[in-house]
Amino acid sequence: MEKTKEVQAIKNALDAFVVIAAAQVNRNGKLGISVVNTETNGKRLKLTSGLYRELGEPKTLSFMANVETGELALAEELPGADTYPFSQSKSSYIVYAAGMVVGITQAFGLNFEERSSLSFNNVRVERVQAADGREIAVGFVKLTEPK
Repeated sequence: MEKTKEVQAIKNALDAFVVIAAAQVNRNGKLGISVVNTETNGKRLKLTSGLYRELGEPKTLSFMANVETGELALAEELPGADTYPFSQSKSSYIVYAAGMVVGITQAFGLNFEERSSLSFNNVRVERVQAADGREIAVGFVKLTEPK
């Protein structure tokens, strides 16, 4: 008898609610990055598998910042920039480089005070010709508004 009253009370409490259909969103094909910046769980940059494929499945990644446009450029190799190896985890490709994450955070004034990561999906990929004549894919990720 007690269980029946409990079930009826729950039904009465939910009378004004409607069921919402929930759809699973598959982000694997989307282009984007996440910057993780924590003291306890480390600092890293994660690329979606879609961006990784668009960049030509590089073995390493280089970064350059344009603070004026608010963009981070990334490619397998950029002139004068250090290169960082990838680690793969499920559908993400991860660059573990604390110094690089700190540099990106400072250059763009990213705020991690109340969060451990920031995700960015305003990305374009362009094919450019390298000095040696080969074509390379460069991703441009909008991190902030232009200054």
